[in-house]
Amino acid sequence: MSLIGLALAASLSWVPLGDKQALVCELPTPKQAEICLQTLPKEAQVELGLSSHALAQQLGRRSAVALPINHGSIAGIVLLNSAQTPKVQTAAWDGEVYQLDLEQQTKLTYWHELGHLHLSEFEAEHSNTNFTPYEHEAFADVYLVWRLAREQKGIDLAWQQYHRRNLALLDNQLNMSHWSPLILQHLLIKYDWQQLASFTSFDVFLMDFLSKVLRPTQDELREYASLVKRTFGSGVTQPLPGYMFWRKEGLSQVLLPTFERMMGKKAAQDWLKQNLMLTISNEKIPSKAFLAEP
Repeated sequence: MSLIGLALAASLSWVPLGDKQALVCELPTPKQAEICLQTLPKEAQVELGLSSHALAQQLGRRSAVALPINHGSIAGIVLLNSAQTPKVQTAAWDGEVYQLDLEQQTKLTYWHELGHLHLSEFEAEHSNTNFTPYEHEAFADVYLVWRLAREQKGIDLAWQQYHRRNLALLDNQLNMSHWSPLILQHLLIKYDWQQLASFTSFDVFLMDFLSKVLRPTQDELREYASLVKRTFGSGVTQPLPGYMFWRKEGLSQVLLPTFERMMGKKAAQDWLKQNLMLTISNEKIPSKAFLAEP
């Protein structure tokens, strides 16, 4: 095989996903998109319904995307472009820019996309379960945390994903669609890594977690988005202390671990108090409920 052929072959792999498999393809070139598509069985290609050009367009300039397939033995495709994986996540508030360096982000992104395929299979097997687009993104991060516990015997990088999602939201309110900390806070309160790792099947763990987690409604998400925009959006000049006051406590609980990570504990709490987001009632909540990072 030529060096080019070896390189193309190295960009493809089959990985187990429950009772099925997923095809993982690195797609920096049109040729690799063509090889990826041709690697699928004919019936899976028909089910996917994309040309190699359209397959490459699905990825675009993103670092990864998952495409589920309704097939007896293939759950779908994960497309990767590692060169597009971010190395840092930044956000700014009060004129200060904060930067979080991202470690192993390519792996975390890959696991997140596998999570999407798992969730699609879960929906197919449980007809009474139908995740919203927001929940698909949030529970894909839940899968990521479960994989961390299983494979790295710890969940330190779960905090990186938690902080990354919070900072991304503060940087651009359009990232509300991926704001998983609203779900992850429940995960990190209710389970330690040993408990997570004890679930040998993600589906069994997800059933357990779904019985405990509070899933936000669309109205709640819209209210959080409005509060974030009014508090952190560009062009905000006039404070409105009473704006969405009933969501401030919940938002402060989700943001506090990230603020403490970026600003230090005292500065974070001072900022939230000054902006009327850290109140007497939630200031007295035990530190575990604030997800104090170990």
